Amino acid sequence: MKKKVLIVDDTLSWLKFNQNLIETFYPKVFDITTVRTAWEARMAAVDNLEMPFDLIITDLQMENFGDDTLAGEWLIQQLKGFKEYNNAKFIIISGMTSIKHIAERNNVAFISKPRLVSNNSSLRMVIETFFPYLSIIKKTIL
Repeated sequence: MKKKVLIVDDTLSWLKFNQNLIETFYPKVFDITTVRTAWEARMAAVDNLEMPFDLIITDLQMENFGDDTLAGEWLIQQLKGFKEYNNAKFIIISGMTSIKHIAERNNVAFISKPRLVSNNSSLRMVIETFFPYLSIIKKTIL
């Protein structure tokens, strides 16, 4: 059965970039859903409680909540509140300089957007720490 991935970014080019990387690294391994806001991501996650997403990749800065709350952090906190997402893995991909601090505070993985652009395999490396068997699958696919 395919692993389910939710990619959240308000910039269409970043959504496609991350989706294309995953599809290139792991053809036919993941069922990928993409959305453009944290609110849409929360709704998608709730709609999938019976078969929750295994991996959530989110940007930090998206829609405005009217205060200092970053949409991606809000999303992570929301989803961690559902028991169905206790085993889900989270990756923040953002250009914000505070990404490391926010990721550590929420106990999730992170990749800066500049790092991802300069080293596309950084996403693969993080995903394979979550799902180590993928490094074996990848070798048999290639």
